Amino acid sequence: MAHAAEVSGFDGAFIPWEVGGDEPLIIAAALARETRNLVFVPEIQPASATPVYLAKMAVTFQRFARNRFAWKLDLELDSAVRRAHGDFLEGEEWFARAEEYIHVAKGTWTTHPFDFRGRFYDVERGGLAGPLSGLPLPRIYTSGRSDRVLQAADKLADVHLLGPGTVEDVLSQA
Repeated sequence: MAHAAEVSGFDGAFIPWEVGGDEPLIIAAALARETRNLVFVPEIQPASATPVYLAKMAVTFQRFARNRFAWKLDLELDSAVRRAHGDFLEGEEWFARAEEYIHVAKGTWTTHPFDFRGRFYDVERGGLAGPLSGLPLPRIYTSGRSDRVLQAADKLADVHLLGPGTVEDVLSQA
């Protein structure tokens, strides 16, 4: 499918996170070896790894795939699914952590040494050095239509995707 997408002129492939599915980041890495130009956009769950570890995994992907990595932050995962995966934060606390998560991941990626004291994460003299430093940040995508998702997307995303809907639905969110 990745070959077909690339040959057809697509420039990116979104790999969703699904409850019973494979890990999107690993799928993206496997597919990146089979293509030359396709940018891979695996969906990331903010509680699945520390933001420091996310930065390290993502920059490693960037290095080996020649800057063909972006990530999509899932801001609308059902709370029952999150709880089944060990994430019990709800509501405003969950969004606050997601925002801090991306802030720490970006800081780890771009600053060495990186120090941060937050509500959910503390980093002391972190950051990426050596061959992991200096690569451009991946583009961050979000999606969703709720007012709170749109507020978070405004702070976090380079690109916000709107799902299917009527013209009126889309314009009301603009």
